[in-house]
Amino acid sequence: MTALDAEAYGALFAFDIESADLLSPRSKQSASGLIGVSDLGTCRQMTLNVIRQVPVTNSPNKLAAIVGNYVDEGVKKARERARPDLLHNVPVTVELPNGVRIPGTADEVDPSEPSVTDVKTKDEEGLAAI
Repeated sequence: MTALDAEAYGALFAFDIESADLLSPRSKQSASGLIGVSDLGTCRQMTLNVIRQVPVTNSPNKLAAIVGNYVDEGVKKARERARPDLLHNVPVTVELPNGVRIPGTADEVDPSEPSVTDVKTKDEEGLAAI
């Protein structure tokens, strides 16, 4: 096996991560043009474009979303170890005032409160709970 230089290794590493992400349920949902609960509060323009059926004309950089998905999984695993009573990846449906029902998945549900937590990464600000 021939050793790769740093640039070739970096490109192959990025390709592997992007390829794995394409198989994730979240990426499949986004590629299908489906609106998720998280999109309602975090990406209003994308939600509006989906509703209006505006075709995608650009290829946005997905690195932040990919990293966010990996952080999301790591946070949930850590929370499960610390608090086994919490429920993770719980299917939910949000009903809008106009009666439209949008399916989604709650990151974390605490049945003892009850509460729902959605964990996000925000640039260099770190983690934020919504």
